[in-house]
Amino acid sequence: MKISYVIVLIYMMYILYKSYRSFQVKKQVHPITLVGSSNYKKSFIMILFMVSLPFILGLDTNAKYGLLIVIVLINTLIDRVYLGDNGIKLSDEFIPKADIMSYYIVAGKVDQFELFVRGKENSVKITVHKRNVAESMEAVLAAWKPVS
Repeated sequence: MKISYVIVLIYMMYILYKSYRSFQVKKQVHPITLVGSSNYKKSFIMILFMVSLPFILGLDTNAKYGLLIVIVLINTLIDRVYLGDNGIKLSDEFIPKADIMSYYIVAGKVDQFELFVRGKENSVKITVHKRNVAESMEAVLAAWKPVS
């Protein structure tokens, strides 16, 4: 068996594990108010994908193209951010509302805000793509976590 197959298999198992964890964490957030994307842990997944890409392209089967499409779709689902009444889902991690220290809306950006999370060194930028309520993002955030 070629080493490419082993590396791709390990990578796929890791991605499937991350997607399972992401799905489980999403259940903790309900009901979902805002959906978006974030820069949180995105560089690690991207580096892992870039390292495994030559091995995927080196496979001898035509299924490699389908595999690439599946990987991109799974990575897109893992990277989604869900903000709900119980907390927020970032990547495959649940952050309870109590651990959000503060937030601010980025000036000049319509649907972007930054969170400061207890125990995290850097702020987390979130861009909102979809609202499940008719209110503005500012009103949703103010009701979700009043600025102290």
